[in-house]
Amino acid sequence: ADLTVFHPMDQINHPKAVDLANSADIVFGVSDYILSEVSNSRPPKHVIDHGVAPYFVDHQFPLKTGNTSPQIGYVGNLFIQNLNRDLLRQLIEQNRGHHFHFFGAKEPSSSNISAWVNPESTSFVDFLEQSENVTCHGAVSPRELPEKIQHLDAFLVCYLITKENTISNTHKILEYFCTGKVIISTPVTRYLDSALLEMSKTPDNNEFLELYTQVLQNLDEYNQEENQNKRREFALRNSYSGNVDKMEALLPLN
Repeated sequence: ADLTVFHPMDQINHPKAVDLANSADIVFGVSDYILSEVSNSRPPKHVIDHGVAPYFVDHQFPLKTGNTSPQIGYVGNLFIQNLNRDLLRQLIEQNRGHHFHFFGAKEPSSSNISAWVNPESTSFVDFLEQSENVTCHGAVSPRELPEKIQHLDAFLVCYLITKENTISNTHKILEYFCTGKVIISTPVTRYLDSALLEMSKTPDNNEFLELYTQVLQNLDEYNQEENQNKRREFALRNSYSGNVDKMEALLPLN
């Protein structure tokens, strides 16, 4: 018999969310928070993490980068509404000896979310392009990204938490994990109890800045081979094919 699956990947924020879930035989979501939005629905509900593509899974990321100064990466559209631009400005200005690499749409014409192109976001992109310790690589195809980021030492997740978006999960974390390198992150509820990344406990910018300094002062320790292997192993357990197998095993038989 045919089965109906409801699989929200982002926060739902819709009054009909429970009705949508009730129309399905099973519900998957990428975080407990997303599933909590439909907790009153009838079908069984399961967390299935974001997936990671074969070109990340199969890429041979080097254990050592060989950089003489820290090279820090951020991957994502620079026009998104909940990017913590103030935090990133402070980070860049306070760490002139570190070089920051941004991969993602930097021109409105290449952004898939043109509704969020506004003076605040365009001013931030201008700031990045004018900063001597920043390189804006622009939009990079997903298949090219592993090679582009393989020599970076650490990665950033910098989001604002709002009522509309509590930041319960983000796809980029799994891609970062594939590199093995340390991640410094603002709160992401799916990983609050995880030892795989370094996360500020609150949305306070100063707390994040202190955490960043502490991690970068001990970068070799955070990027020890054992730590890199744990991050990679977690990512590999969430390959697209692996996640399909997990979902198939959970489907009701009747």
